[in-house]
Amino acid sequence: MTQNRNRTAASLPRRIEPAATAPQLAAEPDDFNLYYSSAVAGDLGALLGAPHYSYRFAESKFLATFTAERATVHPLPMPEYYNSPAALPAELHAEGKTDVHLIFRSAEQIRLLKFAWNVCCFAWEFDVIKDHTGIDEHPFLNQKRMLSLCQEIWVPCSYTKAVLESHGLRNAQLIPAPIPPAAEDPPPLLEALSSLGHLSVAPLHYNFLRSQAENRAACAERSSTFLEYMGARLKACDELRIYLTVLNPEDFRKNLDAMLRAFDLFSRTRRDAVLVVKVLTAASRFHLLDVLCDVIPNKMASGTVLRSDNIVFFNDFLSERELSYLYSIADFYLCTSLCEGQNLPLLEAMAHGVVPVSTANTAMADYIHAENAIVIRGRLEPNDCVHLAGTLAGRPFSVHRSGVADIHDALERSVALSPVRYATLAAGARHVTRVQYSPQVIWSAIAARLAAIRSLTAGKVAAQAAPWH
Repeated sequence: MTQNRNRTAASLPRRIEPAATAPQLAAEPDDFNLYYSSAVAGDLGALLGAPHYSYRFAESKFLATFTAERATVHPLPMPEYYNSPAALPAELHAEGKTDVHLIFRSAEQIRLLKFAWNVCCFAWEFDVIKDHTGIDEHPFLNQKRMLSLCQEIWVPCSYTKAVLESHGLRNAQLIPAPIPPAAEDPPPLLEALSSLGHLSVAPLHYNFLRSQAENRAACAERSSTFLEYMGARLKACDELRIYLTVLNPEDFRKNLDAMLRAFDLFSRTRRDAVLVVKVLTAASRFHLLDVLCDVIPNKMASGTVLRSDNIVFFNDFLSERELSYLYSIADFYLCTSLCEGQNLPLLEAMAHGVVPVSTANTAMADYIHAENAIVIRGRLEPNDCVHLAGTLAGRPFSVHRSGVADIHDALERSVALSPVRYATLAAGARHVTRVQYSPQVIWSAIAARLAAIRSLTAGKVAAQAAPWH
C-alpha cells in the first residue's frame, strides 16, 4: 500500500465546509510591540519528554507564522522584571505602539508583562481546572486565578474553550497552533527510506518474567537501522501497511498499553502491518533500550509477554525534513489518546495526507470524523489514573477511554478500505488541516484579535494598562 497510494483525490467529503474568513487586520504588525515568554529554554531535541515541552512546539509554530507575516516578536525570558516600557532596552519598545505579550506556559508558570496586554496560549484537555487554593498550597497552583490575570487566553480547541467558560473564564479565544501544509505528492518510498535509514530502531520484545538485563539483551540483539528493518519487512511482504504514531511514552494520556496490545493482536493475522513508534523523549535522557526495557514496561499491565517484530521504536531527534519523510511513508496515523489539547503530530500527519486511525474526543472532536478518519470507538469513564495532569484540580474528572477491542476493531476497518475510500479519507484529512489550521487561516484569526486588542487599548496610557477582568 505504501507504493501505490493516491492521496490527491479531487472528491472531498461534503460535510467539511471551509472556515469563514476572519476580518483583516485593521492595523499593521508595525503598530505593535510584540513579546513572548517560554515554558522551557534550550534545544528542542534535548527537551523532548521534559515537563511542558509541548508548549515549545506550539510556540515555534506561532513564531514561524509571525515571521512569515513580517511581524517581529521579541523574547522576554523574565517578563515580570519589567515594570514599565522604560525598563526595556530601547530597541525592544517603540512609543505609540500597542504592547502585546504572548505567554507559552502552563498556568502555574504565567508571568505577566505589567504594562502589556497579556495573552496566555493555554492547552488543557480535562473537564476540570483547579479553581481554589488550599491553606497549605501555593497560590500559583490555582489555575483559574492565574489565567484570570491575563487579559486574553488563546486555546487550541473548542473543548478547552468550553471547559474554561464553564469555570467562569470568558476571555478565551479559539486560536490553535498553525500547521504548515505539506507537498501534495509524497516523495518516492525509497528516497524517504534512504533519508531515514540511519535511524537506530528496535522491535518490541519484552517478557515481564525476565530480568531487566535479559530483556535489554534481547532488544539489543534485535536492534538495527531503520533501513535494515524496513528492508527485512519488505522482503517478507511485497507491500507494507505502515502505521505511525508519535508520542511521549511517559505520558499516560496516550493509552499506550491498549495501543500496543491491540496492534500486537492485529499484526498476528496481518503480517504486512507495521507500527512505527517515534518516541518523543530525548536520547540524552533515555537510550532507546532504556525506553523499551524501562519506560514503556512501567506503563503496561504486568505479567505478560509482549514480543512483536511488527512494532518498532526509535527515539532519534528528527529535523523538519526528516519528519516530513517519516509522515510520507505512513499509510495510517494511529492515535489512541484518552484526551489531547491539540495533538500536533496527528495534525501534521493529516496535512501529509496520512489517514488517521484515531479517537475523536477532546481536541480531536474539532477535526476527526468519519469523512477523514477511521474513528476509534470509546466511552466516557471516571478517571482512575493518578498520573494525569487533571488530578491537579483535586476533583473527580472523566476521560474518553478506548479498550483493546475498540482499537483492534478500528485497525481491522482500516485494512478493509478500498483504494477509492482511502483516497477520499486522505483528501479529507488534508482538507481539514488546510481550512482550519493552515498558517494563513491562523494568521487571519491572530490579525483579527490584534486589531481588536488595539481597539480595546486605544487611548490608554501604559501606566493604566493593568489586567482587565
